[in-house]
Amino acid sequence: MFSRFENRLRVAGTVEIGGTGTELNEPRCEALRRRTEQLFPGVCDFSQPRYWAGLRPLTPSNVPYLGQSRIKGLYLNTGHGTLGWTLAAGSGQLIANILDGHPTAVPLPSIVA
Repeated sequence: MFSRFENRLRVAGTVEIGGTGTELNEPRCEALRRRTEQLFPGVCDFSQPRYWAGLRPLTPSNVPYLGQSRIKGLYLNTGHGTLGWTLAAGSGQLIANILDGHPTAVPLPSIVA
């Protein structure tokens, strides 16, 4: 994935399934840098990339938890894994509809997790 982020080029593209660490995988970082420079030569200074790693919570089934939890007043919108940004707006709208008492675009269980 490539996108502009302020005055930089943001590149994202690998996921480690399992574990809870945020250690960088240096060979993957270098592969992303090298391939990006091949695709976009001269678009930015490739000599000093800034790498970052974060966690992407996901459910075992890869279906996110959306809706009211077993704790009164606690609603969940989590577990999207690699599709978090992709599903964020739609999932947020589902939760907003639930909180406003409006029907959701897709049926949801009455209580999740």
